Amino acid sequence: MSLVVEKLETALELQQDEPDKFSVEKLKAYGGSDPQKPLLMAIKGQIYDVSQSRMFYGPGGPYSVFAGKDASRALAKMSFEENDMNDDLTCLNEFELDALQDWEDKFQSRYVKVGTIKKLKGTPEASTANQTH
Repeated sequence: MSLVVEKLETALELQQDEPDKFSVEKLKAYGGSDPQKPLLMAIKGQIYDVSQSRMFYGPGGPYSVFAGKDASRALAKMSFEENDMNDDLTCLNEFELDALQDWEDKFQSRYVKVGTIKKLKGTPEASTANQTH
């Protein structure tokens, strides 16, 4: 089976309960603890299937801490700290926002987008609204 077909099947499987919307809790289930599930991570609220790079984002990989999370802040700050594993882009400087944009461009060109982070009712939309280029 071709890689494109596999990616499309994965995307369809993930969208069965609510098309392309993931809660933060649901995303955690795709952090690599179950090798039968795709490996997902998010940047700026956009969720990507990074299964093809399991050696980097999967358990034991150098970027495994990012899997199953929206790692926007951590990627912008080039941080591996747990408290930076979120979508909060407030107080980031221009260098950090540029770094995040580079990561987003890389993900858009390499990985299939499979969904977005679903915000809970009563919470502001992604904190990236006023922080992107």
